[in-house]
Amino acid sequence: MVKPAKEKGTDKRHLGDKWLDWDNRQGDLVSADTKVSVSIALAGVVAFVFVAALLALWYLVTPRLAEFHRSIPWIYGALTIGLSLFVLAIGASLILTLVTRKNFLLVRGSSRLLLSVVSFLQRLGRKFGIPADRVSNSLLKVNNALILTSTRFTGEEKILLLLPRCLTKETRKNILEIAVSFNLTHATCTGGEDARKKILLEKPDLVVAVACERDLVAGIRDVQGRIPVIGLANSRPQGPCKCTEIDINQLLRLLSRLGGVRPEQPAIDPATQA
Repeated sequence: MVKPAKEKGTDKRHLGDKWLDWDNRQGDLVSADTKVSVSIALAGVVAFVFVAALLALWYLVTPRLAEFHRSIPWIYGALTIGLSLFVLAIGASLILTLVTRKNFLLVRGSSRLLLSVVSFLQRLGRKFGIPADRVSNSLLKVNNALILTSTRFTGEEKILLLLPRCLTKETRKNILEIAVSFNLTHATCTGGEDARKKILLEKPDLVVAVACERDLVAGIRDVQGRIPVIGLANSRPQGPCKCTEIDINQLLRLLSRLGGVRPEQPAIDPATQA
């Protein structure tokens, strides 16, 4: 069951609002497709800095703590080392889960943890010359992989497919045909609040959302981990919020992996989506 999100603090954004700063000169116009390793590397840098800061703080405060009692620095040190090892273990379990496609996660909601600090990772990415949308794209792939790995799907789940308004007619037609053949509930959303209402109304077991990276990250954070959301990022050959497309075969592979049964029908050639 999906619990209503608290209205206080939720935005009433429209899909595409996140692109208001787009100036037609920014990169990644068509697609921000990026490997999972990019976000994992950035998260690794953050974890390394965090652990290094903890150990440095322990080293700096040890003389002062010893003035109170000689055992306090050792107690503080044990806690510091324990926390450091826990952080490293979380990272190792995440990487192991992604590589093996088996659930080794130590903490449920590891993907939500990464998405909760997406703004920080985006700023860090810019330091290395990685655009924000590429960081988000990589994080979304991590999110999808962890959901598929850590959640047991039987094929009986109610799946809600959320679509943006900006898809091309041909792409929308292909997606709706797939939705019918997989017996999916689907809806076109005009904004974040509209998407939340659709989720509350339908009470799905899983949401598959199609949108740009900016709206997907914002939408998944809106849901606040109450229900798993798999995000499929679109491509934007004519710019954001206009005649966007997705890889139809990617959607087919996803639904097949979720345990759906589809009538015999050949995969759709991406060339026919144009």
